[in-house]
Amino acid sequence: IIKTDYEKIGIKLTERKMDPGAAYSAIKGSNGKYVNYDIAMWAWQPPVDPNFILGVMTCNEWDNNSDSGYCNPNYDKLFSDQSGFLSPKARHKLINKMQNIAYNSRAYIVIDYPKTLEAHSSKWVGFVPSPLIGSVNNLSPLTLINVHKRKIIYDKR
Repeated sequence: IIKTDYEKIGIKLTERKMDPGAAYSAIKGSNGKYVNYDIAMWAWQPPVDPNFILGVMTCNEWDNNSDSGYCNPNYDKLFSDQSGFLSPKARHKLINKMQNIAYNSRAYIVIDYPKTLEAHSSKWVGFVPSPLIGSVNNLSPLTLINVHKRKIIYDKR
């Protein structure tokens, strides 16, 4: 679908499927200058607090977590400032400003918001919903800690 839609606007895409390590190496390039790629598609699963995902777009993350090569000293200043706010309302306001900068700079263009469907056996309970993708994910151990086999109680009447 994406390839066909890009062709409609005159852009020819060549798909290369890679594991995350190979894709990141291709994106940043051997010189770490992010100049030999045009588009990449994958998904982030950030924690609820936006500090990590906002930090990915800082200049300090070049050749580390940055998969876009985005660098903006004004954004970096706001990122540094937001971590010191004690008022959630004030921090939220600053984070919204950072998100507007990232959006208007086109650091990322989001083309998909995946929905997750899970099915669990009724023999097991304790699955903890997470704001991340699914109840079992790499950033929340709650399900792994809480899931257990359901105790069956027999009525002896």
